[in-house]
Amino acid sequence: MFGNLLVLGISLFAIGMRTSVSPSKVGVVLSYSLSITWSLSELVNQFATVEQNMNTVERVQHYADELDREGDQEVADDTERIRKGWPEHGAVRFRNVKLAYREGLPLVLKGVSFDVKSSEKVGCVGRTGAGKSSLLQALFRIVELQEGSIEIDGVNLRDVGLGTLRRSLAVIPQDVKLFHGTLRENLDPLSLKTDAELLDIMRFASLPPPSTAASSTAAIEVLSPSSRGSITSKDPVATGNLARFDLNMAVEYEGSNFSAGEGQLIALGRALVKGSKIVVLDEATSSVDPVTDAHIQQVIASSSSTLFTIAHRLNTVAYYDRILVMDDGRVAEFDAPLVLFDRGNGPGGSIFRSLCDEAGLSREELVRIREMGSRAVLLQSEAQGGSS
Repeated sequence: MFGNLLVLGISLFAIGMRTSVSPSKVGVVLSYSLSITWSLSELVNQFATVEQNMNTVERVQHYADELDREGDQEVADDTERIRKGWPEHGAVRFRNVKLAYREGLPLVLKGVSFDVKSSEKVGCVGRTGAGKSSLLQALFRIVELQEGSIEIDGVNLRDVGLGTLRRSLAVIPQDVKLFHGTLRENLDPLSLKTDAELLDIMRFASLPPPSTAASSTAAIEVLSPSSRGSITSKDPVATGNLARFDLNMAVEYEGSNFSAGEGQLIALGRALVKGSKIVVLDEATSSVDPVTDAHIQQVIASSSSTLFTIAHRLNTVAYYDRILVMDDGRVAEFDAPLVLFDRGNGPGGSIFRSLCDEAGLSREELVRIREMGSRAVLLQSEAQGGSS
């Protein structure tokens, strides 16, 4: 608007001065005045761009200077702990753990206390918002505790570097992240294993390579020294149409050339490569078929690693040693599945029993699943022992 008014004023002035100013000068002035509109428009655009960029700088400065920073990746005692093989047993202890995602927000964990023994298989269940995933946030120190402590093999996690802690735990998440590259790079990004060991791990995780050569026992020791062997040919997943995998096969962006079940098997392979004494499943099998679910559970449950599973399907954890029931950020129940089921339903009854009733899981079905799970683990262990 200002540019247009300026051009109009110059034009009127030129008309009034037509007798004293030459037409050539009037033409030059009008020509330059017409470009003023474009120049003013560009000036306004530049001011807007500078303001937008300054907002970006302000946000970056906020992230750099005002947000809480994670703890040190390594601390002085980490080298000695790693040298001694920490964690050696995989026992986990929560003591009066209180957690809030930010200062001033309500607590999502409200005095949580429980113990998980070495090699114990524990399933965590509860309704939406009960605090199940918050337990993992606390265990991996993604969010620092407000109060209380978490110990692994008697070592307070506050005294452990974040890098050391997270390298010591294996996790199979619900949403597996696959990176553009090769299957080898996705299974073993740090190049901890030889190709022969990775091939054995692929067979163990039911990702068999095209080669039919006999596998060695290299992958058998990855979860624990006592878990030796490979998946038997009777396993439904091992005999499926999965023989297209090899270490050099391409993995496209975000693993778009793999199904959800195949992605979970690759995540299982990562856990085997890592060889941790503590394995965590965060609703890892909620989006895969029951056969893949059963296979993943069978492979991990047959090891001596401590297993902590946040379960979407109750039958996934029905044969575990104990069930941890979370309710409103607190431990509501923690006992063997059948013990919790037998407490009954209704007021004063078991939350686990209520969840089973809602899922249509009867006591007979629960017993059957436990027997089948125990038998599958026993057969897996015998097969491992026979090939050791």
